[in-house]
Amino acid sequence: MSEKTTFQKGQWTKHDILHVVVMVLATLFFSSKAGTTAEIMRQLLVSFLYGFGIVYLFIGLTKKMFKYNPTRLQIIKWAASLAALVAVSQFLQEVYQTYLEALKG
Repeated sequence: MSEKTTFQKGQWTKHDILHVVVMVLATLFFSSKAGTTAEIMRQLLVSFLYGFGIVYLFIGLTKKMFKYNPTRLQIIKWAASLAALVAVSQFLQEVYQTYLEALKG
């Protein structure tokens, strides 16, 4: 019940802050394998833009159908989670490409 009222009020709880911080750190950790600082910042920006873009796309496609109205807090949490997912996927793709090159070479 308290979580539902938290979303209605839009107030941040310790759990919400911890969730966003962990997702940002995961994104940063998996993006830090990119190389230079400029590449890391570019990958972070791409991850977060992709995260927010997908969240707004899902909201736009499902809002009327499921009759819900997400708060700014929910949108930020979802976007941070998707940004971390994008960073992890890109990292795994790079590992896979490196593995394939090692097998060929």
